[in-house]
Amino acid sequence: MAVARHPRPKELEGVPLEEIMKKYVGRFREKIGDWALLNPLTPIVITMQRAVWGNHILTIQTKSGPKKLPAVPDLSQWWYLRNLAIVVVISFFLLLFACWIFGRLEDNFAENI
Repeated sequence: MAVARHPRPKELEGVPLEEIMKKYVGRFREKIGDWALLNPLTPIVITMQRAVWGNHILTIQTKSGPKKLPAVPDLSQWWYLRNLAIVVVISFFLLLFACWIFGRLEDNFAENI
């Protein structure tokens, strides 16, 4: 597969593929925070950490020198509230579904166990 299916844009002509990858492709370790939000406890824990720590900045030593990073995501309070609301709404609907299932199976529940 030496030939691309689509021509490169003008600004990328003559640029090696490695440079294009570094600029446009996200690494997994950089995107792990996005995947972590799929865990329903993550927004709750992050919100609690933000409430306790505030905007605490950590200094991390890297090969290129010290790097300052926020201890928790440095986003607005609406981001935290939105994530908590999503968890609450999904949990509420799961509770309603579980109650509906239990109500339907309640008559035979003791016999099946």
